[in-house]
Order: sequence, then C-alpha cells, then structure tokens
Amino acid sequence: MRKNNLLLTILLSLISTQSFASKGINKVNEKQVEEASCMLLTKYDDLAGKEGVCSATLINSTTLLTAKHCLYNKPSQMQKGENDPIRRAFKSEEIIAKEKMSIICGQSIFTPKSFQIHPHTDIAKIQIDNTDKELSNLQIATKDEIKDFIKNTYKNQCAIFGFGLNNDNEMRIFNGVKADSIEIYRVQDAYIEIEMDSDFKNLSLYFANSMLDTIYMNQYFFPKLSHFAAQSQIPQAELEKVLENFIYRIKMKKLRVSSIYDPKKGPLFKELFFKHFKNIYHKAYSSVAQKIVDATTAKNLSLHRIILNVESETLEKAGMDYGDSGGAFSCLINNEWKLVGVNSKIHIDSNLGYIARPWEPMHSKPKSRLTKNGEAGLLSRPIVEWINNSSF
Repeated sequence: MRKNNLLLTILLSLISTQSFASKGINKVNEKQVEEASCMLLTKYDDLAGKEGVCSATLINSTTLLTAKHCLYNKPSQMQKGENDPIRRAFKSEEIIAKEKMSIICGQSIFTPKSFQIHPHTDIAKIQIDNTDKELSNLQIATKDEIKDFIKNTYKNQCAIFGFGLNNDNEMRIFNGVKADSIEIYRVQDAYIEIEMDSDFKNLSLYFANSMLDTIYMNQYFFPKLSHFAAQSQIPQAELEKVLENFIYRIKMKKLRVSSIYDPKKGPLFKELFFKHFKNIYHKAYSSVAQKIVDATTAKNLSLHRIILNVESETLEKAGMDYGDSGGAFSCLINNEWKLVGVNSKIHIDSNLGYIARPWEPMHSKPKSRLTKNGEAGLLSRPIVEWINNSSF
C-alpha cells in the first residue's frame, strides 16, 4: 500500500510540475528527450524498506538504459555517513528482485520483464512488457557522431536529463541541465591526472611543515613520480632538470611556500604544476598507461571517460546526487537530441566526496565548487554492440 501511495504521489507531482530550464541550449525537440525519460523506483531489501530513485531512458518501445548500480542492493553513496545500522542490513551486491522495481514512463507504470547488466561498466538495459502504450524513445548517437563528440564537436550542446530533487526536496523531471563543463579524458590520462593530483597534495603537506617561505623541493616531495620514474629508468639528471625549471617558473611568478594555501595564488600554483610536469609524468607512467589501455580494450570498454560539471540556470539542485543516475546524457546533433552516454556516479572530488584543495577550508566546500561533478558512461561502439546483441 505504501508503495502504491508513493507512486501515485510521484505521478501527480510530475503531471503538475514544470521542468528545469536548460542553460544556454537551443531547445529544438527537447521534449523528445523528456518524454523518453522514465523513473526507476526500487525497494531495497533492508529492514527499513528504504526506496531508491534512478532515471532510465527508452531507446525503443520496450527497452530502457539505466545505470547498473541502480539495480543493486548495495548502499549507495547517498547513504554514506549515516549511522543507522538498520540501513546497513543489505544483502550486499545482490540484484534487487524485479517485483520490487517499478518504472514510470509518463503516466504509465511498468514492472521490468527482464534485464541485462554489463559486466564491466555502469550500464544496464531493462525490458518492459509494453504492447499497447505509445512511448517516445531516444536514438543512440551513431559511431561517427560519437567520434565527433570525442573531438569536442558538440561540447557546448550537451545536457543531462532525468529525475531528481529540487531545492524544496520535491521529486521533479528536469528537461535538460546543461553540462557547464565537459572533460573528455583518455582512460590512461584520467589515471595519470589522479596520480598528479595526489603528488600535488603531498607537496602541500611538505610545505605545511616547512619553517621557511622560500621555495625548496626535491624529487621525494613527489612520491608517485619518483617511484614510477625509477621504474621507467628515467635518468636522475632529467628529473632534476624538470624540477629545477619548475622552481624557476614559480619564482618568476613570485610564488612562495605560503602561496599554495592562498585562494587566489593556490590555483595558479596548481596550474603551473600540472602544465610543467605533464610530460614527465606521462613518460614515467608509460608502461602503466599501456596496461590500462590493454585492459580496457580487452573488456570492450570505451577508451574515453566523460567527466561533467552540471548546474541549472537558476542554481537549482537539478537532481543533485539523487535520482539522475541512469538518465540520458544527450547532445543536440544536427537539430536532433541523441543519446551519447548514461549518467553514472558522482565524481570523487565532488559534493559528497569533498576533498579540500590546499587553499580551501577542510570541512566546508566553497561556493565556487557547489556545482556537481559526475561521470557519464560513453556509449562507444563496443557498448552499443553489447546493447544490440545481448539478449534478455
């Protein structure tokens, strides 16, 4: 009874609400994506009977794409930090029973007939038993269109779609929240940047213990680089030369030890670090990078990652971390919205996983970082082949 009441409440709220506005996007055929966006409602197998909300996108009248993590009985990121032991009574890593899932498309409610889960990425497809409902669907971008996206051809014409909570904690459908920034990484580059970021944070810890404000550093201030440079047999003189040039550059910019903690100078310090050390890190990590590429290729996964920073025009939550997983990451291609990716999980350096940069407060995220950093799973050719060929 409780679930039926919740479904009715959601349906009534969705029928009576207006959608979020896109930010700076031509709204041609935007309704097409909105009508293809469905809500996936799940009931976890815990003692509290907690319910989860995700989004899903129709790609034909009986098939939807969503995020794989939405189908599992595993506690989500939203629950981290909650101390209620009842909410931890999950059968970890088990898939939620179909009977405990409901899919709301427009004013129609379906129970999943079956589903397929991709073994290596956060994407799943769901089949519904639909014989008489006329439902809109969204076309997946072609192989060539995906290649153009990777080249940034449509970078300013992309948005996420789906469901989520607004600032009044009301469940709403949002018809296009523009990706304020889109970073398309090669998988090996994304890994190397994480390693560089770790070394930069380590540098700030060394500086925190420094008794002087004069810049001094050696290779051991960067443990990741030092380790992999040795493994790659990079000559010590080459590493020292890069370090020497970096110290010269930051002194030319009149930066000191304390600058790394300054809200205005700290970002410049980091920018110079990433710009100056990029080549030497890639050289040091060359063998690791190749292993990452080989492993990714072996699993038929995309060699690119999409990192998004999204915000609504009015700075509404726009589903912030609740409900938009599994929704459509779409781009306007030749005047038509195409499905390019599936909204996945929040990025680690984001709202719930906030990690302070050296110049930021430790426990309170500054307003400049209140927008959402998340990841979308790219619908690359191997993924699309899996979608088309895997049977229910």
